[in-house]
Amino acid sequence: MERYLAWKYLLLAAALLVGGVAYSGSGQLSYEGNVERFFPDATEMDAYRHLKSTFGGNEIVLAVYVDEQLFAADGSGIDRLRKVRQRIEQVPNVTSVLSLDRALGNWLAQENQGLATRLRTLFEGYTHGSDGKTVALACMLKPHAIESMVSGTSASLSRRETLSKLRHIMQSLPAPLSQGVLTGEPVLVSEGLSLVERDGARLGRWSMGLLGLTIAVCFRKIRWIVFPLAIVAWSTLVTRAVLAWSGLQLSLVSSMLTAVVTVVGVATVIHIVVQYEHALCVARSPILALSTTLKRLAVPITWAIATDAVGFLSLTFSHVVPVKDFGVMMAVGSVMVLVGVFLMAPAIILWRASSKTVPQSQIEVAMAQTLSASIPWIYKQRVPLSWGAILFFLVTGWGGFFLEVETDFTRNFRDASPIVSAYRVVEEQLGGAGVCDIVVPAPRVLNWEFLNQIGQLRRDLERSCASSNTGSANGLTKILSLDDALRAIMDEPTGGDVEPSMVRAVALQAAIVQLRSMLPEFFHALYAENAQGEAFFRIMLRARERQPAAEKQLLIRDLNRIARQHFPEARVTGFFVLLAGIIESILSDQWTTFLAAIVGIALVMLCAFRDPRLVFIAMVPNVLPIMSVMGLMGWQQWLGLTTAKMNMGAAMIAAVSLGLSIDASIHYLTDFRSGLKECGDALKALQLAQSNVGQALVLSTLSLIVGFSVLCSSDFMPTVYFGVLVSLSMLASLLGNLLLIPLQLTLMYVRKQDTPR
Repeated sequence: MERYLAWKYLLLAAALLVGGVAYSGSGQLSYEGNVERFFPDATEMDAYRHLKSTFGGNEIVLAVYVDEQLFAADGSGIDRLRKVRQRIEQVPNVTSVLSLDRALGNWLAQENQGLATRLRTLFEGYTHGSDGKTVALACMLKPHAIESMVSGTSASLSRRETLSKLRHIMQSLPAPLSQGVLTGEPVLVSEGLSLVERDGARLGRWSMGLLGLTIAVCFRKIRWIVFPLAIVAWSTLVTRAVLAWSGLQLSLVSSMLTAVVTVVGVATVIHIVVQYEHALCVARSPILALSTTLKRLAVPITWAIATDAVGFLSLTFSHVVPVKDFGVMMAVGSVMVLVGVFLMAPAIILWRASSKTVPQSQIEVAMAQTLSASIPWIYKQRVPLSWGAILFFLVTGWGGFFLEVETDFTRNFRDASPIVSAYRVVEEQLGGAGVCDIVVPAPRVLNWEFLNQIGQLRRDLERSCASSNTGSANGLTKILSLDDALRAIMDEPTGGDVEPSMVRAVALQAAIVQLRSMLPEFFHALYAENAQGEAFFRIMLRARERQPAAEKQLLIRDLNRIARQHFPEARVTGFFVLLAGIIESILSDQWTTFLAAIVGIALVMLCAFRDPRLVFIAMVPNVLPIMSVMGLMGWQQWLGLTTAKMNMGAAMIAAVSLGLSIDASIHYLTDFRSGLKECGDALKALQLAQSNVGQALVLSTLSLIVGFSVLCSSDFMPTVYFGVLVSLSMLASLLGNLLLIPLQLTLMYVRKQDTPR
């Protein structure tokens, strides 16, 4: 230990050198913009990829605005629409635009008013709203892979520039139009990544600032402000560089990385600070005090970091790839905290260190006395406390069975955000933002036998799933296929059976030629061949995105059932289906990763303590409070007290919280065992551990909850949920460590003759 402390400035220089190298590397860490990685089901993803590969793979952005004179007799509304479309078509990476003027323009020019009227009705809900004034332009963007090869830049950067240009167009529409909005999967992902990037920087600054202020109030020494902030900053910087060099990317769940590193760093540092201050009161020598502190804490800190890493790595059992990656990121971050403490702690603590100690405040004295005095009370009340704890955890934990997952991606943003307002317009005026598709094998040459089958399928879908027929606002609001367009051109009833004949066959082929020439993008988006020369037919469906998960799943099951009755090889897919399919995965992943964390951490602690009793004692006050927090969230959902549901941030809470909270138990049990060896009195050892370690636990939890409060200001709701639930879990685990650990230890270790009178 003496040699290690003698090398303190050499170690600090090494830390600064590593930090300098990492500074350039950390800037290379990029963001993953592919939302498909969030969807684990292989079957559903295969269907979605098949849809994109067959029909061009274009990603659609919906540009929406309101024009009170859209259908003015003088054609001014259509003329304004044409100008907007032409501006959008000039934007890089926009391959084509489907709009009302394209759908009607050619036929209006031919003065075919009857056909124009039928097509206007046909495209209602896609190119315009039923109110006659809401305009929607479907802008097809190049897929990420093609876009990257063409632009030579990262897909996320190029996509962001494209969306920025589209947004500028919608904000500068020709008079007398007001500003328009953008919606669609690419917009959601881009907006989410922008918020994550902004949160990562802003939350990091504010959380460290609040932490510094809280630590200053608690410890009243400048070095104790510098110490944790330096460890957190260095660990975060090096972690980001390691991730960049390893090829990992941040995602929509990665804004919490800095926050998690902060938790691990601050918790570790505060234990060192509290123990050092106590040792300094006895030794009156900074070097001796630090040597005593490190000898006492080196082992528990190492094991605590190990359990952190194991808890985070349990997320690799998730089926969602970004969650797996985030688990690896946090494990790397926790290990970097250990390295940072090893390199920087001696120099920071001993630099111009004085043997003078800061007198404890009245609050600190009262806290230590209260914590110590709680042990006799806990022992006396051990029976009612035990039964009360069992009953409380059973009742609250049962609520976990009522947890629901949020499938509306727009609820990842605050209700007042522009993206939610834009989607609200689509939901209300265009029949819903939920888009899904039915893809069926088709003949190489379309014929009436096949189209009649499509018509029968349409009738069954309308009868069983359409909102207008079922009385449910959560059913289908629109059905559109190439069959509908061809029947509109030929003036045939939608969905009706047509008697095949030579004349009708010729008329059908003529309509196909006409539609293909006038609306080629629309035609190929609904009927195309894949690379193997197989033809497929696409039916586009529209439903409301903002609906309960159970009703969304029921609708998708009905769509699959009806589609396969007519076409056994039919596939129902789309972003609407993928979001619904993530429900079971998130819920099962929540408990799978939690179980993996329990098993992994228990094994690590068994290696640390080599006593199964201590492992059990440590796990109880950490596992049960976390289950209670999740259970209380489930009870609130079941009782209708909140509309908050499980999202990406909440889905990681159980495993992450266990990895973070178990540190306190390791320090507590290590201190108890040391005290028991020194004095041989279990009750006295308990009182010392409760006073010394308990004080560090209270201060670190207070600091971290204050720091995490900044997460609540995020506009990205998973970040807010993560901050709130981690804070609640840490608070619950603090109470568990200060109540349940001494309760169990008194039952197992305190002999009858040692009991307080």
